[in-house]
Amino acid sequence: MRESLWLLALTMMLLLVAELTEARTTETGRPGSANVQTKSISYEGVPIPIELRLNQEVRVHLDESVEIGLPMALTAKLDVASVHGVVYLTALQSFATQRVALKGSETGRFVLLDVSATSDGTGIEAILIRTDGSMSVPDSEPSFTAVQLMRYIARATLAPNRLKARRSQFKRTMLTISEDRLYRDFAVESSLLAAWRADSLLALAVDLSNQTSDGIALDPSDIGGVWHAAAFQHTRLLPHGKHGASTVMFLVGPYDAIADLTF
Repeated sequence: MRESLWLLALTMMLLLVAELTEARTTETGRPGSANVQTKSISYEGVPIPIELRLNQEVRVHLDESVEIGLPMALTAKLDVASVHGVVYLTALQSFATQRVALKGSETGRFVLLDVSATSDGTGIEAILIRTDGSMSVPDSEPSFTAVQLMRYIARATLAPNRLKARRSQFKRTMLTISEDRLYRDFAVESSLLAAWRADSLLALAVDLSNQTSDGIALDPSDIGGVWHAAAFQHTRLLPHGKHGASTVMFLVGPYDAIADLTF
């Protein structure tokens, strides 16, 4: 990637970070981890059956943040939380099938789940629910640039809720990739925070964490894959255990770029 492109991307990120005065928020769970058992489902109005295994968390990924309608019978048996389009379900006790309703905070659209729990459930750890064909990729050219998409995902990852803009064409998606290929430096641990698809583009927000007792200057040449644009929240990591030992890397490129990141 040409030096001028890196300078443009890094300059853009510096301007963006300067306006974000609150701490970044991150999500627990990593749907991109290669060893996670995942399932993709298209919701067409029929309740989706989910069989939980006791004390094993299942993450349900949707296109938007949702409110949860939980039956009274499950309040002591099912631990639930909803964060940025991910619903976390953990069965504390066995129970027969119960109906759980998820209501989209932006569209008002409902997704119904038929949830049950046993000691020997399916063991699925992550479920991606598609509600409007958001996983399909049109053949037409994107109506926005890679830099615009990068600004969007940076805001979605770092900004407080009051500053987050929502655009319907940028859809959260779930990937199964080899995380050690996102940033190819054994001293830096990388983990996928979130992924988006927008037309034919793929965008990633990746957490980078220093695992050594020395400071590390991040090097664009260590980024795996082929991307249209890339930037770091900070370009230097402090030693492990110190504030500033981690940062976020943003990547935007063709969806085909994921092929370079899989086993």
